[in-house]
Amino acid sequence: MVTSANLCVRRKLFSATCFALAVLIWAPSDAGPDKEKAKSLTFKTVQGAYGVVELSQAGRPFFRTFFKKGWPTTQKAKSLTLQDSQGAAEDTLQGLMASGMGIKFSDSTYMEYLRQRNLKKRGAPWTRNSDIVNDKLLEFSTIAGLPKPKIFSPVLLEFSQGTAKVSGGYKEDKWSSQQWVNVGVANKELSMDAVCMSLYAQALYARQQLVDNKHILENNRYAFGTDAKSAYLGLVSLQLALAKLHEIKTRGIVYKGKLGTFRALSGYGLTGNKAWIPHRIKVKGRGAGLSFVADTKKDALQSQLFDQAVLLLGCTELLKITAWAKQTGPKTENEKLLATLFKDGKFGAFNDTPIDPKSFDLVLDIALFIITNLQRLHYDFDSLVFRSRSSKDPDLEKIHSLNAVDAGFTMLALKSFLVEVQQLLGKASKNDSGLKTRLIRKQRLARTQLKFLSRWVCKIVDKRGLSDRYNIKSRSAMDKTFDASAAGFLARGLFSLKSLPTEDLAQANREVAESTGYKVLKEAESKLWNPEYKLYIGRTLAKTPSAANPLAVNTLGQVSMLGVMRDLANLKNDVRYLIRYGEILGSLKSRGFINAETNRGGESGGDSDGDGVWEPGAKNHAPALMPEIHVDK
Repeated sequence: MVTSANLCVRRKLFSATCFALAVLIWAPSDAGPDKEKAKSLTFKTVQGAYGVVELSQAGRPFFRTFFKKGWPTTQKAKSLTLQDSQGAAEDTLQGLMASGMGIKFSDSTYMEYLRQRNLKKRGAPWTRNSDIVNDKLLEFSTIAGLPKPKIFSPVLLEFSQGTAKVSGGYKEDKWSSQQWVNVGVANKELSMDAVCMSLYAQALYARQQLVDNKHILENNRYAFGTDAKSAYLGLVSLQLALAKLHEIKTRGIVYKGKLGTFRALSGYGLTGNKAWIPHRIKVKGRGAGLSFVADTKKDALQSQLFDQAVLLLGCTELLKITAWAKQTGPKTENEKLLATLFKDGKFGAFNDTPIDPKSFDLVLDIALFIITNLQRLHYDFDSLVFRSRSSKDPDLEKIHSLNAVDAGFTMLALKSFLVEVQQLLGKASKNDSGLKTRLIRKQRLARTQLKFLSRWVCKIVDKRGLSDRYNIKSRSAMDKTFDASAAGFLARGLFSLKSLPTEDLAQANREVAESTGYKVLKEAESKLWNPEYKLYIGRTLAKTPSAANPLAVNTLGQVSMLGVMRDLANLKNDVRYLIRYGEILGSLKSRGFINAETNRGGESGGDSDGDGVWEPGAKNHAPALMPEIHVDK
């Protein structure tokens, strides 16, 4: 329901923006400043992978809505969506896979799982891990329809950060040449927020390419993806995302301070406080001698709400793909194509199943495990809301606080989980009563969690305003200020609830959530939007940024606001939100948000389009979305 107050907010939000339906005015600067001077090439996985999530949704899927809405599909519209959004997302996804910045796929426990599975089925074992990887990649190349196999050594578990720099030998069509320099195992630890965000990005992209898109090969048969290269990237993304879950399941669950496995903990049913996913894990050794151990540093062993929410989002995307391994009954052409991934093929050297048919069970186990632990580790029964840190945390202030970013992500995750559960219940076999019972039980729990979380958020924003953190005991704002991340993720979470059916969330709750979302945007607009720099960094600045003293801006918050503008443009069919989206992305790009761009981003060599972003390798920059930009003019 759009109230007069909401209309007032929307008018205020875009009072300084020219409303033009016939001609879209983006405002991306065609020639950005020289981004080579003193630019940090530090890449942070959480920010970069979340950028992939948002820009993947703002690429082809967003562009396709233009036709339905009657918006102009000009070259600038294509550049905004298919190049600056989709192209940058795919470049970053591929770049991170090929970077070497983390634990390699060949060093994972999943290798032994594949070896044993193949030995049981075929009696013909793989002898080396590299053979398994090469065979799987060759298989995916064949399925995708690539003329030549793309063999490289993909990263499975990403480190939190690295240097997005490549050597001069970078070649766009040779993934093995795209490894970053000085990647090593420098930090000797894995942070679950980085691993889970990367999993989410890979799962979402895989779903887009394998479920939502298909193209036609020369022999008039359907193939996955929008084209062969995208299909291959989607298939590799799916394999890596599932292998990540396997590592979490076999080596990443904490039991009494030690890393354990689901099997070891099965006697506890994974329902108590004895089992959870820690925030950080130490890495020992490398290659065949690689092992994980519990990190006993402060906060490392704690369960953190952000990690759980992002992992749940990734699982819901994977359920959309893996559910076809179990579904029976009539299928569409696209569904028949998807089902072939879980049956023995004729692609690999060992004629193995492209994707493990047991993947659905793996994904569902992790998803339901998260719903349980959200309740047992993060839910405060006195305040009827989640806490950002688990109750195991010795710091009382952290126990009693909820971060705005965590709240937004958790609403998004619970909403996505409920939507997918409803889909699974509708497709489940009549004879699979056990599956239905499990789903219905967790569905009820997730509904309750979402109802109380959204209600609590709406009340505290109404009474206390927007803040980075809230005290759940005193119901007060813990920070007097807030940044774009708090506004963006809260607004995204609140607006996402509008599409839920009444059985998941009452209409009154959805209307209040939408109204509160507009309040969040109004506060962000009045206090954060800077019309000069076209970013949400503060309407007034302490001093004017200069080349000598630039203002460092975290791009995570800006990207979250991109998601808000895209969602509202679709929801309200209002081109003004699209204009704001173009302003933000254009400002980010002109200041180095896109580190380097390939031909996906419209680059044909050097800086052929004159936008200040060079092709990878020309300046030793790797293609990646950067976590920070500098505003100096």
